[in-house]
Amino acid sequence: MAAKEQNTGVPLALTRLSASSWFSVGTGELVVHFDPGYIGADPVRGVPEAEFEKKADLVCISHFHSDHLRPEALRRIMKNETLVVSPPGFDNPYGLSHTALRPGGFLEHRGVAVKAVYACNTPQGHSTVKLHRRGENNGYLLLAGGRRVYFAGDTDCIPDMAGLGGVDIALLPIGGTYVMDAGEAAEAVSLIRPQIVVPMHQSSADMEGFKRAVEASSPARVMVLQVGEKVVF
Repeated sequence: MAAKEQNTGVPLALTRLSASSWFSVGTGELVVHFDPGYIGADPVRGVPEAEFEKKADLVCISHFHSDHLRPEALRRIMKNETLVVSPPGFDNPYGLSHTALRPGGFLEHRGVAVKAVYACNTPQGHSTVKLHRRGENNGYLLLAGGRRVYFAGDTDCIPDMAGLGGVDIALLPIGGTYVMDAGEAAEAVSLIRPQIVVPMHQSSADMEGFKRAVEASSPARVMVLQVGEKVVF
């Protein structure tokens, strides 16, 4: 994924499906899901039912905590041909096609490319609970329709972010407990230099405050999405 393809003009639809990190990306006839998990009892609270009518072609799982992967959420989006990408250790409850990737691993599937990248807590990072060790969890860089979508996973700001290459859309956690806080996420924006930033895994963090801070200090545009909201690029 060293070279950036030209934008093909195919609309890219991004939908938020949970209050943590579950998003779908639709481009043409292809649907990709990141981290189909949630907190609480209702897997689809606030999500229009129509969002689950078109099933996933590719599912990218950053790690296996329940807010990032739940079997019942996976069941809602799967079809027989769904391919799951994850770090090693996926127990595959439905027998889907599966590829394990470690950071640096790469695959192409039905016209999109996905690369696993590092996602971890660091001693100096602003996360207050350090559960995510380097090399055990993934972030992902997705190339679809000539655009790059960076899904950071659960991470602090790490030097690897400066080497991602051109990023069009960055999905960054800002919650500050298990992940970087809003201030550190703003530092990550300066490393990544994306065109668009979507905050996620925000816990009680102020997404609108994050938007104001980032847009005051960088050319990036911040798009705040609530559960069930969709934006088309």
